[in-house]
Order: sequence, then structure tokens, then C-alpha cells
Amino acid sequence: MKLRVLFLHQSWRSFEERDYQILLRNFSSDEILVYKNFIYKVSDIFKKIKNTDIVFCWFAYRSSLLPLLIAKAFNKKIVIVMGGWDCASEPEIAYGAMRPGARHLLTRLITKSIALLADKIIAISNSNKKEIIDNIGVASEKVIVAYIGLPEDSFPEEAVEAEKENIVITVARITKNSLKRKGIETFIETAGLLPEIKFVLAGKVEKDGRKYLDALAKPQNLEIAGFLTDEQLRTLYQKAKVYIQVSCHEQFGCSLAEAMAYECVPVVTRKGSLPEVAGEVGFYVPYADPRKTAASVLAALKDQEQGK
Repeated sequence: MKLRVLFLHQSWRSFEERDYQILLRNFSSDEILVYKNFIYKVSDIFKKIKNTDIVFCWFAYRSSLLPLLIAKAFNKKIVIVMGGWDCASEPEIAYGAMRPGARHLLTRLITKSIALLADKIIAISNSNKKEIIDNIGVASEKVIVAYIGLPEDSFPEEAVEAEKENIVITVARITKNSLKRKGIETFIETAGLLPEIKFVLAGKVEKDGRKYLDALAKPQNLEIAGFLTDEQLRTLYQKAKVYIQVSCHEQFGCSLAEAMAYECVPVVTRKGSLPEVAGEVGFYVPYADPRKTAASVLAALKDQEQGK
């Protein structure tokens, strides 16, 4: 009889979808989406948790607390992936559940309670593991590192070997917060310093990010592509020579890893996990420094051996 695993999650982002498909292939699996439709899912929680062996949860968000308390009451094993806002403390960019101060006290308590319920916590980078230990107070032996994987069939050889153009890209979901956290403002300012080079900003522009994005001065050589399908994104990766990820905080960097798989040369900060992903082939720049970022972009465009 296969082990029964219940997948508890808050969205269907690509890495969550991939994990669920892996669980389906290897175990007897079901799922509960608890973020937006939490009220409508309450009736399923007791039944599904009672009939499972392990609850596998993506993110320690407050909507996970009740299902995990029920799982603990039924003496089920709990595995939680903590790899985002839930374990971060970045007050300078107003980001993270573990920020200090009375205003964030309840959120910190909920996050710590969820971490206590877990039998094992998965971190998605060594930097992420350090945050979990330092910010939440989890014992080191309770946390294991497992990088986010990318499926090999996403990078066919003929696509990777496609002709490159002088295009510089970044990929991010555009929100009010991500403009600073993901270095989008710096990306746009860098584009203004290199008017002869095409820059492409790809990613869905959310409502709370639209007015802030619209307020920024945008150079003529910048294309705001908006949401792209997986196929459109792969085409963009194939064409681009340079990928910029000048984040203030990053716990892995899926888009960076995808771009590197298509031989885009990375220009990154040394924040969070980015050095783990970019390694020795990255061009490193200070956070929020468009001039040094521009200089590194020019160097990266001339050094495509780094991409290979």
C-alpha cells in the first residue's frame, strides 16, 4: 500500500505544481488549497487529514495553522517547506513575517507555532535554512536543504543552442513590494543608462504594483512584457544574453536558475541565496546600484562563455 500524502498549499505556482505532480507519481496523494478558498475547504479538512499519513505543506502562512493543528491532533506527520515571506525579516523593505515590533507580533507567533508543529522543515537554500534557524529559532537538525528543481525536459538542446541577441531580461511578479525587493527599480534605472540595449521586464503586473510601476520613469529601450506563458518565457530565455536578479532578498531564485539553464549570464547581488545559484559564473553588484549594474551588464554581454 502506498504512503498517503496530503498536499497543503496556498496557490498553484509552478514549483508547487511540480511538487504535487511528483507526489502523485510516487504516493497516494490528495491536496487542499487553503489560501483564497479556505472557508469552502473546511469541510474537507477533517476527512482528508484523517485519511492521510503525512501532511506536506508549502509555506508557513496563517491559513495553514488550523489544518496543521488538526493534523497534529490526528497524530499525523508534518513536513513544511519554508521558503519565502514566512521566515524573512527585512524591515528596510517592509518584507517578512518575522519582522520585529509589536505590529508583527501575532504573525511571528503564528509562524513560530506552525514551525513547532512540523516534524521536519525543508529549506530551499542554505541561506534560507539560516533564516529559519536565526529568525524563527528552529533547531538546526530539524531543517534540511532541498533546492527547487527544474525539469530537464524544459530545456531541449536545440532551444538552449538558439541564436542569442543583445537582450537583457528579468522575470518577476510585479507588486508594490517586489519593485524594491526584486530590484525592479534598479533594473529599470539600469536600462536608462544603456539606451542602445534592449531590456525586457516579464511577469504579471498585479493591481497593487501597477500604480507604482506607472509612476517610474521608463526608458524607450525597456519593454514591459507582462505575463508570459511558459512557451513565451522559454523563447525569451533563448534570445536573451543576460539575466538580472539584483534583489534585496532572495531565498532561491527560480527564474534565475531557469535563465541560466538557457545560458543567460547572471548579473546578481550577493543577497540571500543568489550566490548559491549563480556561483562562479555570476557578475556580482551591490544592491540598488544602477551604475555598477550597467557596467556588469556590458561585461556580461561580452562574455558569453560564462553562459555556456
